[in-house]
Amino acid sequence: MEPDTSSPSRAGLKRGLEASEIAMILLLVLSGVGIGISNYSADRGLWYWLLMVPVFGLTSLFVGWEAARRHGQSPGRVIVTQALHWLGLAGALWLMVLLANTGRIANPDEGLVSLILLALATFLIGVHTDWRFAVVGAVLGGIAVLAVLVEQYLWLGIVPVILGAGVFLYWRLRR
Repeated sequence: MEPDTSSPSRAGLKRGLEASEIAMILLLVLSGVGIGISNYSADRGLWYWLLMVPVFGLTSLFVGWEAARRHGQSPGRVIVTQALHWLGLAGALWLMVLLANTGRIANPDEGLVSLILLALATFLIGVHTDWRFAVVGAVLGGIAVLAVLVEQYLWLGIVPVILGAGVFLYWRLRR
């Protein structure tokens, strides 16, 4: 006798995680890596968060494209919306670097400002596309708060990221 896979919980366990869910977990893991890098070196932290912009943007594009395809919407609209959203973030980051280069923002603060901008952009794309991005953006914002309040213990921000990913995996696989 074959096991019953007709119930949603068993089908979910059999199917495993969707690609978009794996992408969200990957973004959380990469955010955890960024915490460690930012804690080690503010300059390297800046470059890490700048490199994460296209990673977050491409992930967002992938998730948006899949959702549009599932709902019969135009993928072209998704591409334009996502491109404008993430190019806006790139422009804001460029302005921040310009301010730092002219001495209006302290260079060690560039990484933190980059993280805050990435957190905001990620949260907003979550508001407009997929709520899971809003969760990732909120986690990034929480990491920024930790960085401001307890800089020497910033690496502790990795713990909530790992716990959040673990809780999500547990919830998703049990659902």
